[in-house]
Amino acid sequence: MVFYEKVSKDLWKFLEVCFSAIYIGIFLGCIALFIKGGNYTISFSTAIKHITYLFYIDRLSLFFIGIVAFNGAINNIYALDYIEEENYDKKILIVMLTNIFILSMILVLLSANVFTFILFWEIMSILSFFLVLWDFKKEENYKASLIYIVMTHIGTAFILLSFIGFYINTKTLDFTNWQNISLNQQWTIWIFLFSVLGFGMKAGFLGLHNWLPKAHPVAPSFVSALMSGLMIKIPIYMFIRYYFYFIKQYPISFGLLILIIGSATMLFGILNASIQNRLKSMLAYSSMENIGIIVVGLGLSMIFKSLNTVYIYSLALAATLFHILNHSLFKSLLFMSAGSVITKTHTQDMSELGGVIKYAPKLSVITLIGILSLVAIPPLNGFISEWLLYQGLLLSLKIKTSYVWIVSPIAASILALTGGIAMLSSVKYFGITFLGKPRKDIKIKSDIGNLSLISTGFLAMACIFTGILPFFVLYFINNIIPVPIYVREFFEIKTPGNFGSIAPFSIGMLIIFALLLNIYINKYISKHSVYYQTWACGQENIPRSAQYSPEGFSQPIKKITSKLYKDKIDIFDAIYSYITKKMLDGLETLKYKVQSGLIQRYILYMALTLILLMWLSKIYG
Repeated sequence: MVFYEKVSKDLWKFLEVCFSAIYIGIFLGCIALFIKGGNYTISFSTAIKHITYLFYIDRLSLFFIGIVAFNGAINNIYALDYIEEENYDKKILIVMLTNIFILSMILVLLSANVFTFILFWEIMSILSFFLVLWDFKKEENYKASLIYIVMTHIGTAFILLSFIGFYINTKTLDFTNWQNISLNQQWTIWIFLFSVLGFGMKAGFLGLHNWLPKAHPVAPSFVSALMSGLMIKIPIYMFIRYYFYFIKQYPISFGLLILIIGSATMLFGILNASIQNRLKSMLAYSSMENIGIIVVGLGLSMIFKSLNTVYIYSLALAATLFHILNHSLFKSLLFMSAGSVITKTHTQDMSELGGVIKYAPKLSVITLIGILSLVAIPPLNGFISEWLLYQGLLLSLKIKTSYVWIVSPIAASILALTGGIAMLSSVKYFGITFLGKPRKDIKIKSDIGNLSLISTGFLAMACIFTGILPFFVLYFINNIIPVPIYVREFFEIKTPGNFGSIAPFSIGMLIIFALLLNIYINKYISKHSVYYQTWACGQENIPRSAQYSPEGFSQPIKKITSKLYKDKIDIFDAIYSYITKKMLDGLETLKYKVQSGLIQRYILYMALTLILLMWLSKIYG
């Protein structure tokens, strides 16, 4: 009996370990299949004649599945500590919901027809809705989950409209038969608009983003890491499928519009991130900024695909794919780190935090690596992908056509401005939270769990590894893009057309050597080590209130952009709140009409259902 209770109590841990092993197996399988090459199609028939589960594997899907599987395995290791610390009542339930959510993302990436895609897309969306709603007693979770589920289904409706456009032109629902189709201008425009609205809603494009900064902060932290690090990349995968695999030709204006949307999204995201005072809210808006960076690369690659300038198209697509990987690593790390801090301090308000580095030095160093990756500091991975993107934007100045030479430098300037504000936001995030003294009587009373440190530490090592040795990542990317980026052993990367080159390994070794030398000098050679109080400012026993507050830190940027932050109702919030209210009111009205309490009406429903089933069995049986 005691053994049974023990097994029942710890069954969720066993499940987490099993799922982690599965994801590691999938990750290794993706590497093996990628190296082997080739495309694979797998289909399963159903009892219904014209409905088949169809899956397609190629190097693009393997690249994305590998990212999901790798992060899924790390996430499960982290969740072992997080779930134990939070002491959830239904541990097995949240473990199953989370892992089916991860598997649904993998199956979406494998889907090769409309039925399969929509089925797993809906599973992914509904499970993420329940995970956002997990702490349903909190009003914030309830409201965020409602806005999320409404917006995601509005997006699904537009995705279905784009699928209908493909079906009308191909008479098939199989993605494998949509490869390189020629569409007339009218259908190309409609499919483009529907895809931007549908997939852009899930990715968090500006104007379609309202669910993102509401849902990510309230979900359990390991779920936030999955949603931000992985889920919002699935729509980017579908954009690549649509505009580099499915549609043969489209006007340059499509790429220009995507480039403008990406630039606006990243600037809006980082401006909002810079004024947030809650850890996960800042990270959520930062995810919006990084989606903008990814979409800028996507738009640039679309522009040069339509111009048949293959080497810039390849370079921009390589930057896009590399940043997708990078963001999955450092943003997962930062959400997990924030989760550890919140679990131990029971607050994510920066105005109450401070001095975390004294109580959690290992976690603080790991977080610092994630922050430096986020702001693209060499030799970390964020630097490589943004450097590639800058190369693409600058190289496009050579193309004197179709306003590209005007739009590209503007996008490059916005990217540079975004990077500067990201640096400010990151200094605020780390400095206010981890340095100084606690602003209130809050401190971490127990150590950060070993599994939390191992999982976040592993992600930190991945950020360093892919920054110093990006050649391993570029091997996979070079097999996806049309023109490979030239790599000379471990020492130099040359962009297509030899426009620019960089030696990340040498830079990394130089920086690491300088860092170690600095540590050695300070610790072993310096004879004048003097220790002062934290935030002493030349005084003793300075009050904690004399430290910078998060509001004070944000004040300069907030003042410069004051027109964006006046106390007005956010127009996007107003629109989507109105839509959500109307839809919920409509469903409530429909419920009362359907469930009228009249037995005659229920008998009619049964009869109509039987007639419908008989009709379907006659057609499809």
